[in-house]
Amino acid sequence: MRSLEELDFNELELIISTVPPQAELKLPSKFLSARPTVFDVVYIPYWTPLLQKAKESGCITIHGRDMLIAQGTQQLEWWTGREAPESDMAKAVVDFTKTF
Repeated sequence: MRSLEELDFNELELIISTVPPQAELKLPSKFLSARPTVFDVVYIPYWTPLLQKAKESGCITIHGRDMLIAQGTQQLEWWTGREAPESDMAKAVVDFTKTF
């Protein structure tokens, strides 16, 4: 296993964060220098500090809210065997998360 100091950040392709925004993750800028895809599973707020920093660095960003909608849609289809109303589900999630 290598330490962070030994990593070649130019080869970094993906960052996945499960850290709540309240933890105030301070990701060193060198993590974003190769413009990896940055995924944050947190869905409130939509633009977490990490995703905002990644966007400003030119990275592709994937939001937790989008993952929540995709998971919910797929699970409903698996459980019921019916096509899920994805747009209605997405609207409900967006409306709900706007209240925070």
